[in-house]
Amino acid sequence: MHRLSLRLAVALLCALGPASPVRPANTERPVLGLQFAGKGVTSLRVGNRQLLADGQMKVKDARLEGWDGTPVEASLAPVRVTVNPGVRRVRLQYQWGSVSCVYAPGLHNLDMTITVANTSSYVLRSILIQPLALRISGEPRRFDGDSRKGSNRGSPTVVGLSYQDGALALVNEDVGRPLYVGFAAGVDDASPNAVYPILVSTAKSPAIPRSWLGDPAIDRPVCPGYVDRFRLSIRFGLPGAPMEQLAGDVYAKFAAAYPFRLSWPDRRPIGALFLSSSGLGIRKNPRGWFNDRELDVTTPEGVRQFRERLLAYADASIRILKKMGAQGMITWDVEGQEYPHAISYLGDPRSLPPEMEPVVDEYFSRFRQAGLRTGLCLRPQRPLRPVYGNEVSQVAVYDEAYNLSQKIEYAKKRWGCSLFYVDSNVHFDPTRSPSDGDAYELIDAEVFRKIAAANPDVLLIPEHEDVAYFSCTAPYNELRMGIASTPAQALRVYPGAFSVIAVADGPIDERAAELVAAVKRGDILLFRGWFDDPINEKVRAIYQQAGRARG
Repeated sequence: MHRLSLRLAVALLCALGPASPVRPANTERPVLGLQFAGKGVTSLRVGNRQLLADGQMKVKDARLEGWDGTPVEASLAPVRVTVNPGVRRVRLQYQWGSVSCVYAPGLHNLDMTITVANTSSYVLRSILIQPLALRISGEPRRFDGDSRKGSNRGSPTVVGLSYQDGALALVNEDVGRPLYVGFAAGVDDASPNAVYPILVSTAKSPAIPRSWLGDPAIDRPVCPGYVDRFRLSIRFGLPGAPMEQLAGDVYAKFAAAYPFRLSWPDRRPIGALFLSSSGLGIRKNPRGWFNDRELDVTTPEGVRQFRERLLAYADASIRILKKMGAQGMITWDVEGQEYPHAISYLGDPRSLPPEMEPVVDEYFSRFRQAGLRTGLCLRPQRPLRPVYGNEVSQVAVYDEAYNLSQKIEYAKKRWGCSLFYVDSNVHFDPTRSPSDGDAYELIDAEVFRKIAAANPDVLLIPEHEDVAYFSCTAPYNELRMGIASTPAQALRVYPGAFSVIAVADGPIDERAAELVAAVKRGDILLFRGWFDDPINEKVRAIYQQAGRARG
């Protein structure tokens, strides 16, 4: 399709929205009262509390560009402001178009429909709008999941805020249509009368809060002569009202758009196996096998020793896995770790070093013969070495689903693998520093839906995730990072969702009750499977308490 035609088609699709949602029944207080006059909303009361700080809609930023991408200045000074109290609509007219908002109050909600019209001859590349600002006095104030914004990519946008005598959810009603919606950053939650501006943005621009830059990128331009609409709502409830009560319809719509497709009844624990260490720096053992500085895999005798030690490692691990009642194991580093940490796990079983190739089949065979599942660490990138030089790098590919599927097919056919940890399932911006968190963007869950649909007999365990990932994978998390169960937002959308939680080096005693509940509900614990880690007995006890000792 021609570039111009494609952009026009995108703009036309963006201008179309689904039918109005059916709201969940809500018979609880509070009753909302809204007054509208002058330049917009003048009062927003929930029960006896006044929540309005600023009811005048503002366009905080707008960016125009020509068809060749040349920036064009967009004035933010409206040439006309039109207020229609009868329908509670404010319309701001600009030289380049208009922005209007209709405020529709209900007993428990305030709906806001924002319409952006581009009447210029330029592309409206991005726009940042503040429909109103709330003032939340009293303490405590707490954001659900500590998140103040959403992008509608990979997760429904439901921003929950609890306060002294109520709770609210800021919601994007249009599930599946990307848009940044949330509360402005930099608000002092400890302030007695904290003001929370509501912001809406169609793209990452220099004007949006920096904390929003880590969200997935969206591109929602409004082409010349086209209109786009955003449908938001604020739902109000009593103190402690769960998000399921305030926004259950939104979670249901998201689940309908991205259905749950994961079937893996076996929830027994999984053993993690590591064969090597990165950064050992020994020429005679360049891949760091067994973290042994004396092993020499460059000689026939050293290769023979490597074989013996690898198979002995397998036998010892099998005993531990069987003792733990594990369903199987994942070997993280069957290729060894010759390169620095960022690429130490190659994640490509087709790239084996010469000392591993002759013995690897027997290594995996011993686990299968013991009745255990086998697994590997994969990466969506490809490890490549330049024509001149020896440094390997992980290179992004155009079709991650195809690349991962090829690796999975190889491992399934050769070793019968069915457990796959997927490392680094992100896109990296090579123009930025690897230490910059904003340089990484999560690979779309659609990639994993394709892989899971083609391989229903495997369990995919991605390193990073959003809610949509839980529809087809069991994402990886770590107890030492403070995570002891599947996130609440994922369970609100997919009650059958589950995670694989690594417990090594985590506060297992302090979080034991949470882990028991998580395992009882279906989460899988990942333990060190190559030696008798003292934590392993605690993992066994957790499974016994959860009634999952037999899977």
